[in-house]
Amino acid sequence: MRFPRSVLSLFVVSVLAFGALVAPCVVLARRHSHSHSHVAASAPEASATTSVSIDDPNWFWSPYNWNVQPAEGGESTTQSNNPGAYFKLSFSGPSFVLLVNMTNTPSEGYMTLRWSVDGAAQASALLPYDVSGANGGSITLANNLAPNADGSPHTLSLFILNSHQGTDRWLVPLNVIRIRGALLSAGSALAPYPNLFSKRMLLYWDSIGEGVLINGRGSPRSDLTDNDSTRNFVQVLSQALQAEVGAVCYGAQGYIRPGSFHPLMNVMQDNETTFAWSRYDSHTSRLDEKGLLQPPPDFVVNGHATNDYLSPPADVALCAEAWLNAVVQAAPSSKIIVAVPFGQYQTQALHDAFQAYQKSFGNGGNPNVHIVDLAAWNAQEGLTRQQPQGNAVSADSLHPLAWRSEQLGAFLAVAIQQQLGAAQDELTQ
Repeated sequence: MRFPRSVLSLFVVSVLAFGALVAPCVVLARRHSHSHSHVAASAPEASATTSVSIDDPNWFWSPYNWNVQPAEGGESTTQSNNPGAYFKLSFSGPSFVLLVNMTNTPSEGYMTLRWSVDGAAQASALLPYDVSGANGGSITLANNLAPNADGSPHTLSLFILNSHQGTDRWLVPLNVIRIRGALLSAGSALAPYPNLFSKRMLLYWDSIGEGVLINGRGSPRSDLTDNDSTRNFVQVLSQALQAEVGAVCYGAQGYIRPGSFHPLMNVMQDNETTFAWSRYDSHTSRLDEKGLLQPPPDFVVNGHATNDYLSPPADVALCAEAWLNAVVQAAPSSKIIVAVPFGQYQTQALHDAFQAYQKSFGNGGNPNVHIVDLAAWNAQEGLTRQQPQGNAVSADSLHPLAWRSEQLGAFLAVAIQQQLGAAQDELTQ
């Protein structure tokens, strides 16, 4: 098939932009060390600071990742348990101190943050070791910055790089970063982050979306050194579709299998109050009081079923069809994409679920609902569990290495664009 020039141009620009965003940087292999990977700097004196709350309109939080919680004193905190969650903002003044709340979090290393100021080399912090102070704590992300030559504010982007898959993400949860605000230099303020995409995407995936083994298998194996949520297909897809993405990805999770969270939508055992697709954790729904996703996503992409490979196909099909019915109600204007896993797991079950949903919808099917299968792109090469010792594209024959994951993101985005373009052509005929 000949691809439209606009689609190909979009990919060249998107992949190049992403490559610049995540240029390789040194990852310090630390499990229980107190060494710091960021430049040590003391926070500005409290008397010479301006406080910023998490609800400042210029503080952009990746959509569908951050769960706002009430806190003592009438203030609020926002927390996330998603590797790949991020925030972006701009700020005036020479310093930025992130205020966190470490209540009910592990005492051993469990999560890595990575950030960049003004597009400079990235810095990292390992929680809880790189948190300073008691009664909450803080992380100095910038200090003693010189003003930008053009007078523009400084930019800051921070990602949850990775976290320990074996630490609770569902019940309490313990495996979170909980942010209560920031301190700036006196008289400083936040400003809008430049060039945010206007579209929003919600992406459900498993450990492949979480970036597990993106860096290969270390010795010893550690989620905190081997995994990287910023160097996988998710960010390429986000750039290509020009959408700010909320990556809701949990290792070992499936429609039926709980993995490191809870089953996405196990209709044989769970009910509406525990279906994980619609929840931040066991306590809090991701839906508003009307049962809708907010803000309304432009795209919802679901790549689950790899971890359901041992489940009966009929059960997987039942769960996937139920998820389609539910998510269409929660996001009625969104483009919904069922993505067959890269390794071609439960392919027939997912196609059956898609066909059953479209048949039940009537009127020729729902034009907003699509299925994407990358078998023709040979996406499954090296990802079918046949070589557990690893191969050229994967450290374990399941999780793609960084270069292959980014390549798969480009394939996926082209395939989605083709589906959406074909659907639009049908509507205009």
